[in-house]
Amino acid sequence: MKFFGYIFGTIGAVMLAFTATVHFYQQAAFADAISAQGTVIGYGQRSSSGSAPIVQFRDENGQYHRFESNVSSSPPRYAVGDPVTVKYQPDKPSSAAIDDFLGNYLFVLTFGGIGFVFFAIGAGILVAVFGRKRTITKLLERGLPIQAKYIETYRDTSVKVNGRSPYRVVAQAAHPGTGKLQQFKSEMLWVDPSEQMQGQSVKVLVNPNKPKQYYVDLSEFIGTD
Repeated sequence: MKFFGYIFGTIGAVMLAFTATVHFYQQAAFADAISAQGTVIGYGQRSSSGSAPIVQFRDENGQYHRFESNVSSSPPRYAVGDPVTVKYQPDKPSSAAIDDFLGNYLFVLTFGGIGFVFFAIGAGILVAVFGRKRTITKLLERGLPIQAKYIETYRDTSVKVNGRSPYRVVAQAAHPGTGKLQQFKSEMLWVDPSEQMQGQSVKVLVNPNKPKQYYVDLSEFIGTD
């Protein structure tokens, strides 16, 4: 899980950095841009992504220019004849763009949004992994040891790595904090210890004040790794 956390987090961080870099250079390219009033005169087709408006505008010298927006949508966000605000560089009017929210921030919202999702997933996994590691360390140092009855070993099919699912050991005992019978599940295992554990008791370290905080210690059977 830690590996996946690093992978997702790294991909997300790279995408966010790339988004920020592209956005910075886009803004810098139009830092000295001139605004003009344009008119939508038609549409260009961009495969399945929808239609991109074709805009005509007149620059500060009175010359007319046409360009096709690099942002397409379905349905079109403008109708033919709609006025639009255009920004262009004085020395390169052919690089004009529609000066609206989508034109300025669509790339940031889409690519950056995907990057944020990847980063959030990776960060969430790492927070959970390292949080669990701290909990286990505390339980090993100060947890109350109890003996639980071995119940079963099963495959945790909710997790797959290279097509394989890990094992989990299930033990059962009365929790000292509640006095009620409770099942305790081990961490993920990549070996099947069921043959060695038949009829055995399992050491479980618990927090008497938090029934959900426990650690199934299988070091006697499979080692600390």
